[in-house]
Amino acid sequence: MTPELPGGRDHPAWLTVVSTFIAYGVIIAVIAVIMFGVPYLAFSGV
Repeated sequence: MTPELPGGRDHPAWLTVVSTFIAYGVIIAVIAVIMFGVPYLAFSGV
């Protein structure tokens, strides 16, 4: 027996879950660039 996702795979809640994780990843990437990339450029003399 194959378990099914609650509400089916095409339920709008799953789109919300995926969108949340993608947005979270983008925010973390931007913060990482700000915290590590900007100081690197500032102190490397580029």
